[in-house]
Amino acid sequence: MKLPVLSHTFLKEDDNCPRKAWHKYVAKDLPREEPSPEMQIGIDVHATVERELKREIQGDYWQWIEPILRAPGIKHVEWSIAIAETGTAVDYWSPVAWLRGKIDVAIVAPPVAMIVDWKTGKVREDPTELQTFALLLNAQYPSVESITGAYVWLKDGIMGPLHQLGSTEDELDRIRNHWAMIKTRPVAQEWEATPNPLCGWCPVRSCPHWRQHK
Repeated sequence: MKLPVLSHTFLKEDDNCPRKAWHKYVAKDLPREEPSPEMQIGIDVHATVERELKREIQGDYWQWIEPILRAPGIKHVEWSIAIAETGTAVDYWSPVAWLRGKIDVAIVAPPVAMIVDWKTGKVREDPTELQTFALLLNAQYPSVESITGAYVWLKDGIMGPLHQLGSTEDELDRIRNHWAMIKTRPVAQEWEATPNPLCGWCPVRSCPHWRQHK
């Protein structure tokens, strides 16, 4: 067993419940589950938007795609990028990759950049994921001084507020601190459980806090 390469999803799972994160990303002993209907919608929508963007097709999401195509700058679609623990950009599959992410859309026109993230669930604005993406983007483009991000809530047909993503150095420090805490735990031993409102949906059924969702 070894600790995984970091990602926003892993860190968010660890904040929610370290035990679930351990089973899912370290032990990797959870049974394979088919995507829920909601997850499958998200997968399908992301694939459709990516295809329409890359081929410049006037499809279901043209109202969001057209402004991206018209915007000045370098466009990255479904952009997989990574950094080393030093904060420098590395190849996504590099053996020293420490933090990875996949940005739905990035528009880069130094000294500014914009990140767009497609969402298909309920509207819950939390810029943390965008801030992590900003850190990854800035490592690729050090000349970028200002990064803005926004979620597009496709189910509701709205764009959320623009988030000025602030200091990527602060974000790097935040993730390093979280990583330092994770490294204090034994890798081969189940991590502590944190009871929370999501316990009813948790796949770790051996946990004493697990309960059947009603």
